[in-house]
Amino acid sequence: MSKSVLITGANSYAGIYAIIKFVNEGYQVRTTMRDSSKFEETRTMVKKTGELTDQQASAIEFMEGDLGSEDGWDKAVEGIDYVVHVAYPFINGVPLEKLYKPAVEGSLHLLNLSIQSPTVKHFVFCSSFATVGFNDEWEDGPEHVITEEDWTKLDSPMTDGYMQSKIICEKKMFELVRSDENLKSPYPITFNAINPYGIVGPVPVGFDRLNGLSAILKSALSGEAEAILDLYFNTTDVRDLAASFVKAIEDPKTYDQRFLLVHPEEVNMPYVIDLYKKTFPKHLTDKYPSKYTDVWFGSRNVSIDKATKLLDYKPVPNDETLIALGKGLYDLLGYKY
Repeated sequence: MSKSVLITGANSYAGIYAIIKFVNEGYQVRTTMRDSSKFEETRTMVKKTGELTDQQASAIEFMEGDLGSEDGWDKAVEGIDYVVHVAYPFINGVPLEKLYKPAVEGSLHLLNLSIQSPTVKHFVFCSSFATVGFNDEWEDGPEHVITEEDWTKLDSPMTDGYMQSKIICEKKMFELVRSDENLKSPYPITFNAINPYGIVGPVPVGFDRLNGLSAILKSALSGEAEAILDLYFNTTDVRDLAASFVKAIEDPKTYDQRFLLVHPEEVNMPYVIDLYKKTFPKHLTDKYPSKYTDVWFGSRNVSIDKATKLLDYKPVPNDETLIALGKGLYDLLGYKY
């Protein structure tokens, strides 16, 4: 019996790998992106990155969908069994009110339509570590071990509008799926949230929509940055993230929960730069800036026990996933390594 999934954010880093994973797992994939003129370009990117057959690639259904508008989303969920919501506006430094409508209201509209649908059974929200572990202080001190029980405070000095929107959105989603509106609906759905941190790993073929950690590293590798932004972070390999979406849908033990999907061993930017200097030739690494900024995000302790037990999460080693990212960035820059 065929299974169908709607994956939002077709042309995002995580979206591309999610499409590939679900296609390979035998799902009929429908996916959305804002710009319909780039459907075939994105299909080609997915095909080449995942080494899909012509038949597999042509079977992927593309639809236009903009979270800033309610238009078309009812058609997007029509006849669908599962929803994986990856699309989300990522804009640093803007106030919450600039993001609230497309980010929070748009995501909740999709969730509501999924609850009202007679076919949708489960909804996965690709959330963020930003909703869990970005408090500047913890009640039990700096040795606090971050788990899925934690929430970033909205008024934490480290939160910007994007982080605040993710916190609000994830909390409202859990409230909605646990409410009578869903539980007493003729078609109640199950739900979970996956919370990655720095999404890294192989860069999709021809992909240039970099943001977050990838964009920071690209500016360092190209020599464009005057200084390297120093921060501590945990990696999430994009292939592990895609696999977690499938597991979250297929195993009822994961339902009604959130999962930290991060490598538990933290790294920082000096570590990454040193790794790249050992991996790539000197004529490339000589381009790197020689200065670091002050530490932006400090060190933290994270537990992934829940993801290990319930999602069978075995994270790709840090060095492996970071080197894969470095190779992809050099490919994008047109540099031979």
